Amino acid sequence: MIRPLLTAVAATFSITACAGPMMTTPAATPEGLVVLSLTADAPAGARISSLEYRIRPVEAMGEGEQQARTERRTGSVTEQFRRAAADNARRAADNLRSRVEVLGGKAPDNAAIHVADKTTGRVLVLHLPPGEYELRDWTLSMADKAGNARLSAPAGSAYRFTVTGGEQRYVGNVHLSLKTDSRFSQNVLDARERDLGMAGALDETVKTETVVYSPAEQVR
Repeated sequence: MIRPLLTAVAATFSITACAGPMMTTPAATPEGLVVLSLTADAPAGARISSLEYRIRPVEAMGEGEQQARTERRTGSVTEQFRRAAADNARRAADNLRSRVEVLGGKAPDNAAIHVADKTTGRVLVLHLPPGEYELRDWTLSMADKAGNARLSAPAGSAYRFTVTGGEQRYVGNVHLSLKTDSRFSQNVLDARERDLGMAGALDETVKTETVVYSPAEQVR
């Protein structure tokens, strides 16, 4: 079971009427449960040796990053380089607890997805505070006949999903398909039959019959 400590949970309060001054008491905020899978494939003759993503609450992004995303397609070449440098600096400052290793030496075997005797990704079961989250900043290492390459997501590219307290959601299989010449495509697939079966085996709190399908949406 994966419980990433992505951010501090803001306390919510319920108001209690009383004879004296108004008082507030903390009210528990139930977590939501999210199931998703992350997979990747490479061209014939190539091998992916590592793949990781970051999962962050949307509110963790500063105003500068939001503005950079909005303005990314505008401005001079110099401005675009400046924005790219700022994006890289923000990535370096990300909280490491949000990192999810999909493929590589530290990825858990019990959550691995296998296709034709190859490990192509993993299933995640996340218990998170309510709110909006983004799956972003993937980095990948690949070896082929031309040598070793390290690829990363375009700046600002992400998949967003919502967590609702007390609800269980399946947000899809985010699949990354590598092409030749370092090109790639990425989309969200519906692999509920496979992923929910694995999720139920990983985490006994998953109630597969009540999980709501709510696919993650791409944002740029």
